[in-house]
Amino acid sequence: MTKKNRLTYRLIRSRRRTLSLVIHPDQTIEVRSPLHLSQARIDRFLDEKAGWIEKKLEENHRAELISRQSEQQQQQAALLLREEIEEALACFQGPRPRRLLLRDLTSRWGSCSSRQTISLNLRLAQLPARERRYVIFHELCHLREMNHSRRFWQLLESYVPDARNIRQAINRQYRLTTDREENDDITS
Repeated sequence: MTKKNRLTYRLIRSRRRTLSLVIHPDQTIEVRSPLHLSQARIDRFLDEKAGWIEKKLEENHRAELISRQSEQQQQQAALLLREEIEEALACFQGPRPRRLLLRDLTSRWGSCSSRQTISLNLRLAQLPARERRYVIFHELCHLREMNHSRRFWQLLESYVPDARNIRQAINRQYRLTTDREENDDITS
C-alpha cells in the first residue's frame, strides 16, 4: 500500500502503456501504472483525479452492494431472467442471440459478443424490473449495433424510452461485489 497525502492506494506496475485508476466497491483504490512511470508522475495523476476519486468514493458509500447468491438463488434468478428475456425477444425486432449465457459475474451486468452470444449477470435478478429490462434490451440492441453510437441509443430508446437515465441510475445506485470465488455458470 502506498500513501499520497491522506489517500491510501495499492500500486500495481506492469507492462501496460497507460496509467489508470480503479475505485473498488469496498472503497479500496488501485493505481495501475506502466513499469517506467515515476512516482512523481503518479502523484500528479492522483492530484489531477482528486475530485473524481472523492466523487466515486462517495457514490460507492451510498450504493447498494449486489453480492454473490447461493446456488438456489442463482437457479431462481436464471428462471426469472429467462422469462424476461423471452418477453423481450417477443417484441424485439432484430436478430436473435445465437447463444445465451447466464453467469455470476463480478464486473458487468451483461455483454454481447461479435459471435452474437449474450451473457447476462445472474445478479440482475436482484435489481428492480425496470433496470433488468434496460440491461436485457441493451444487450439485444448490440445484436444490431455492436457499438454505443447514436444509432445504438436510438434503437435502445425505442424499446426503453428512458434508457440513458436508467443507465445512470444503475451506475449510481448499484455495485457488484468482487468476491474472488469461482463463478458458477448456468448455460442455456
